[in-house]
Amino acid sequence: MSNLALDYPLGRPIAPSITVRRRRPLPQGAVLRVQTGDGVSALQPIAEIATQNGRVPVLAGIDGRVIAVTPGKGVIIEGVATLLQGLVGLGESAAGPLAFLPQGESPAVALIPRGAILVYPQRAPLTLLQRAAAHGAMGVIAASASALELESFARADISAFLEQRIPLAVPGPLVVILTEGLGDAAMQMEMQTLLRRREGEMALVNGTSHPRQNVRPEVLLSRPDLAVGEYVPPPVLLRPGAIVRVAAGARRGMRGMIRHVPAHMAVDAAGLRTRCATVELDTGERVSLPMHLLDIIG
Repeated sequence: MSNLALDYPLGRPIAPSITVRRRRPLPQGAVLRVQTGDGVSALQPIAEIATQNGRVPVLAGIDGRVIAVTPGKGVIIEGVATLLQGLVGLGESAAGPLAFLPQGESPAVALIPRGAILVYPQRAPLTLLQRAAAHGAMGVIAASASALELESFARADISAFLEQRIPLAVPGPLVVILTEGLGDAAMQMEMQTLLRRREGEMALVNGTSHPRQNVRPEVLLSRPDLAVGEYVPPPVLLRPGAIVRVAAGARRGMRGMIRHVPAHMAVDAAGLRTRCATVELDTGERVSLPMHLLDIIG
């Protein structure tokens, strides 16, 4: 990543209040229940799909207004929402109420609410993903996952998929969003707190993830934080004064402020020459870190 790039398209993983336009894809044969110009609520059916068990509604997912309707393809809705972005995702668009597993229960035996978007703020085991798909959950928002277990769930080479070299078919309608990416990392406390506070509310999730194009998976919640106002993106440069979070390595998840950006290249821990920045961490420690490991958060 160059010093002009951002890991998050909006600069930060959370935008408390932002106007968005999102497409809800529809399969061929879906019966539309809305038309251009209609106002919709998150819980409102915008279409119905015929299945063996009868007609299944497709919910809007967010409050807003229908901007465009294309029969057999999708409905575009515009609204104001809270937006959360992850780093790695699978699957397309899905909607459902946010739900957490009961405190202290193992993901191998805990009840999975049908139709819900399950939030798991730790590393998601393969068992959880498989049970969520089997029990009819619409999506899983987890902190992280093992690359091998995610490949086992998706039955595909994740690296090849993220580089857009192969298509991906996720079992069932399940959307998976990893807020911290691959590996073993806990969810950022701000994001976990926000999702816990909005438990039971409707969420619209999209797992589309194309890192080379800086397209990230996302979660939309219809009730924005109106006290914050419209989202204003941060400066795109990693420069002195920027608040950053370490995205990888031994200090992954730690935060700090960039104090100095040397003009010359430095040799990192792997022996590679790269641009580095001097970061004062929240712990008070000053360290030199490669700039490609830093995410701007403020």
